[in-house]
Amino acid sequence: MSIANFNPQPRIETRSMYQFTAGRPECRPADELVYREDDPSSSLYYIEVGAVRIYRLLLDGRRYTRSFHCAGEWFGLEGGERRAAFAEAICDLHLISYSLSNMRKPTVKAVLR
Repeated sequence: MSIANFNPQPRIETRSMYQFTAGRPECRPADELVYREDDPSSSLYYIEVGAVRIYRLLLDGRRYTRSFHCAGEWFGLEGGERRAAFAEAICDLHLISYSLSNMRKPTVKAVLR
């Protein structure tokens, strides 16, 4: 095998592993909530422009920041049926919302070439 023919990529067709229905574009101004703690976990979000802060409120009213997400990142996939934290736009935010109920499960069509 010559170096010119070497392909370090795995030979698995990953584009068919997960297929989403069309997402819904959303815009949020700075400081607006994307979702609240205890909301149903029904959507997954992709950030096109902007940033999001994921946080919880402590008993004394202070915010405990769990994570930040910026353009090109996904957020909102939590383990339970309900949201465990708040998600808030840090600045003007353009995101795409994908319904988890419409997402297809992984298929066995990860075809080896």
